[in-house]
Amino acid sequence: MIYISNEPNRKVRSPLFASLGILSPWSVESVELNVTTKRVDIEVVYDEKEMVECPDCGKRCPRKDHTEKRTWRHLDTMQFQTLIHARIPRVQCKEDGVKNVKVPWSEPYSRFTLLFVKFAIDVIKACGNVSDAAHLLNLSWDEIHLIQKKRWNVV
Repeated sequence: MIYISNEPNRKVRSPLFASLGILSPWSVESVELNVTTKRVDIEVVYDEKEMVECPDCGKRCPRKDHTEKRTWRHLDTMQFQTLIHARIPRVQCKEDGVKNVKVPWSEPYSRFTLLFVKFAIDVIKACGNVSDAAHLLNLSWDEIHLIQKKRWNVV
């Protein structure tokens, strides 16, 4: 297992992270590559000093707290399944109340990154059937169906 972790007050920087959609005020706290499970886990954090933007009105507001840790499936890194983990800050907006901040790498409530969804749709189209696409993407039939429904509004 290879583990890259932040030293205090130092961010893990790489062009790879910008390509994931992880940009300031978000930063990568650690990256764990597990050769046995063929998995890359990327821990992402929001800069605690930053005010947060209300997703409804766009105003900068104080942070209330954050959600429990969430996980998003991202494009594989070589043959390794890649997962992004983060706790989403919640904003305390005077006008809109308490809201989750939007993450730049995913749509709200999705378990997949935007790039993974785009790739999955291309695979589904190329395969022509859900079973083959599910096998190639290492997803369940239900997960493929969810991606189709959200992106194409079809059942």
